[in-house]
Amino acid sequence: MTNSSTPATGSERTPLVAAFNWKGASKASICAFMLAFAPLTASWAQTTDSADDADYVAPAAPAADDSDGDIAPAAPAAAEPAAPAAPAAAAAAPAAAASTGAAAAVPSSSQTTQLGDIAVTGSALSGADKADALPVTSYSADELREQGITSTPQILNQISSSSSSSGPGLSTGSQVTGGASFADLRGLGPNKTLILLNGRRLATNSLEGNGAATDLNTIPFAAIDHIEVLRDSASALYGTDAIGGVINFITKKNLQGGGVDLQYTAPTRAGGGDSQTLSATFGKGDLNKDGWNVLGTISYQRASAIDANTRDFVTPLNPRIRSTSSNTFPGNYAQGGIFANPQPGCDTPGALPDTIFGGSGSGSCRENYTALGAQVQQRYDQPSFFGDAQYKINDNNKVDLSYLYSKKTTYSVSAPAPTSGQISVQPGTPFYPGNGIVPAPTAAQGGADFDPNDPVSLYYRSNPLGQRVNRSENENHRVVLNFTGRFLKDYHYDTAFSYNQSSTDYYLQSGEFNQYIGDDSLEDAINNGQFNPFDPNLSQSERAALASTETTGDLESGKTRAYVWDGKVDRDIGDWFGAGQSALALGAQYRHETLDVSVDSYLAPRAPSSGLSANKISEDRDVESVFGELNVPLPFNVELDAQGRYDNYSDVGDTLNPKVSLRWQPIDQLTLRASYAEGFHAPTLFDLYQPLANTYSEGGLDDPILCPGGTADSAAGGSQTRDCDTQFQEAQGGNQNLKPEKSKSWSAGFVLTPIKYVTLTADFWAVELSQQIGVASGSYALARPDQFPVTRNDDGAIDYFVNQNQNLGKTQTNGEDIQLQAYYPSDLGTFTLQMQGTYTNKYDFQNVKGGQYYNNVSEFSSASNQVIFRWKHTVTLGWNKGPYALGVVNHYSSGYRDSTVYPGHYGVHDYVTWDTYGSYRFDNGLQFTVGANNVFDVDPVYSTQTYAGQAGYDARYADGVGRTVYGRLSYKF
Repeated sequence: MTNSSTPATGSERTPLVAAFNWKGASKASICAFMLAFAPLTASWAQTTDSADDADYVAPAAPAADDSDGDIAPAAPAAAEPAAPAAPAAAAAAPAAAASTGAAAAVPSSSQTTQLGDIAVTGSALSGADKADALPVTSYSADELREQGITSTPQILNQISSSSSSSGPGLSTGSQVTGGASFADLRGLGPNKTLILLNGRRLATNSLEGNGAATDLNTIPFAAIDHIEVLRDSASALYGTDAIGGVINFITKKNLQGGGVDLQYTAPTRAGGGDSQTLSATFGKGDLNKDGWNVLGTISYQRASAIDANTRDFVTPLNPRIRSTSSNTFPGNYAQGGIFANPQPGCDTPGALPDTIFGGSGSGSCRENYTALGAQVQQRYDQPSFFGDAQYKINDNNKVDLSYLYSKKTTYSVSAPAPTSGQISVQPGTPFYPGNGIVPAPTAAQGGADFDPNDPVSLYYRSNPLGQRVNRSENENHRVVLNFTGRFLKDYHYDTAFSYNQSSTDYYLQSGEFNQYIGDDSLEDAINNGQFNPFDPNLSQSERAALASTETTGDLESGKTRAYVWDGKVDRDIGDWFGAGQSALALGAQYRHETLDVSVDSYLAPRAPSSGLSANKISEDRDVESVFGELNVPLPFNVELDAQGRYDNYSDVGDTLNPKVSLRWQPIDQLTLRASYAEGFHAPTLFDLYQPLANTYSEGGLDDPILCPGGTADSAAGGSQTRDCDTQFQEAQGGNQNLKPEKSKSWSAGFVLTPIKYVTLTADFWAVELSQQIGVASGSYALARPDQFPVTRNDDGAIDYFVNQNQNLGKTQTNGEDIQLQAYYPSDLGTFTLQMQGTYTNKYDFQNVKGGQYYNNVSEFSSASNQVIFRWKHTVTLGWNKGPYALGVVNHYSSGYRDSTVYPGHYGVHDYVTWDTYGSYRFDNGLQFTVGANNVFDVDPVYSTQTYAGQAGYDARYADGVGRTVYGRLSYKF
């Protein structure tokens, strides 16, 4: 037996101590360990030795509802009577609740630090009086469901400060997401909006190119109770990388009984696009009475695809669609300054004469690729599960174990694969122009300059193979073991271990062909005389030859994992100024992140349109953090809150960032608030280590040498069709020399309750982001070949240009958030009015440090490939009486100057849609809801952009589905 005075060694050490390397640990790790485990040891001691608590009297329980699962201790006999509850109508407001008291009106999250208290997103300290100190907007999930919302990404349309980075038509262009959807508060990028589930981080998406942010599809909407949006920057509690803000999804807790929900949604236009959602939730046990509770939510959602050709705003018949490609069926060919098509008329589906948009009339063709494969909505299906079990260790402590699973399978369809000049037709082969089968270029096509001894480059689109169909499977797992409670009378703690995993598999299902020089390639089939790329009428053998080059299989598999251990302790520390108890919170976090991406080395070079290299990524990092918060009430109803966070990244260094906020309530009806914070966003593992790989740039680019100013220079060998208004190959990838992004942010505002039932909030915000990480636009890169190297073919045409991640410069943005919440109870029922809007004064950014600033407000910038709306709002008008409820919702986004302008088109108009819904609740727990979104069937506003989604509109900001109607049947028991 080991003597009590002798330290245990080897196997005699406790497993907990043995698992931790004390000698090699940093100071931050040791602090994190002590903070996380000291409360647990104390709480278990309380369980086994009740004598320690003999002199302890529990504080008075708050009057708030305990349905959130927090353990409310019994109030002492001398406690004051509880204040009267707010009218039930206040909780019936449909959509967003204004920030005043919003957090107090809904159940608390797992960030609760004292059992029975209320936690507010953005603070490590609990208490209802903190609710209006921070610009937090709360959304009731039940109210959102009544508006027809069935998935987490749809919530983005309700948030006025969000620049959406998702859309049902985001399937083609350079923004293919594999079915993922991302939030983007303030337009600062999805990786600067922190997504939380019950106050803790989720894994980032593992698809190459999307690995900087959390896919919102990870979170099953059926399990959500409410959502809190913190519109403040750089939270010391969650991470100073939350530069745009925080969205905290909070699940149901301590549920007794359950419910089943079934919803069917269908567009009123033909072409498919219907969706079905089924979810069931069941909970048993009362945590406060029984000492335990378990609940589970299972849901399944599926949607069918909508072909863009069923929407007249993107059909090839629409003369405004100016996005075309030089890759056609049958093919064009190029040699020197010659760009020609041997088939006259360009009369195959999707093909247009090059003269339609100012071409030279040389006899080449253009292809409207939108008509061949664009989608307004992708087909997908998604099962998900969330389970949670809570156990009360004793009156002061509880443990919570939760598990989340979701899997989304998305089928993305795009136009048939192009060759983009990567294939050469060799002299002397059967289908070389002028050898007898394919005519030589005519004099009008520049035949006098044709050299029959040089190969020609092929610009072909494999229409006979059909559309490219890719299948993405995004699977997510999350496990959290969470301990919360009190110890040593006055100390409150919250500590958890969590494991997050996001994996993605990307399959080439059909339509991609082998361009690789060698086995079964299209180039071999052409030069061997098996396939004529210039003939629209293929023989059976030619079709077989083309089909033999088709490339299918599992192209890419990625996985991100995060092992997280966090803990915090807080307590009141005294009434320093006679104005109330000051409070202090200290916390720590350890995070181990891994990234593993594998690309099939056989498929990648044979499918260059995928934009992937055959290289693998296997990287990891450790992040050690400590943070603290001090809240000090001052005389005259002033409250000072100071936060600080220290982060140590194993690969990019350490940083210390402060945050300070001030709250003043001069009268009961008015609260003034202000804050200042500094942020730090480290390059992601994708930013640093993603291998260089060729992909297609955005459309509408001009070769600055062969097509200066949009007009081909024939003397230099330029071709209007090949070198102007087209796409080029660009090599994108990581950069291990990247520096972290840094930010400074300010906010100031007020919460005003001028009369009963009315609350108005307004907040000014400003963010300055420096050393911003990103990829410059293709037009910017091509104009600066000294910074972005360009590789050219022998004939002078662009082969590809390098455009890897870099620190681009600063972004400066500011504006105002305005929210109004009003309700009026009467004999006719309760009427509610809610509005939230965001006005952006400024959004200026640099592409390079010290470079020119570009405006992005009300203007699509080719340097950023995005739009920042001047004004965006959501207004909801609701009415309910007894079992009846009705609502109308208005969404508005202001217009902006378009990506490309021409006479008759200079800007994108305002986008305005209306939704409506009604419901009836039966006494037996059954509720029936019907509604319509986009009631007036408004088309998405026309845009010339080609960066995201299909041509004709911007799928990130407007919905191409049109009017949808839905019916929802809910039963609760």
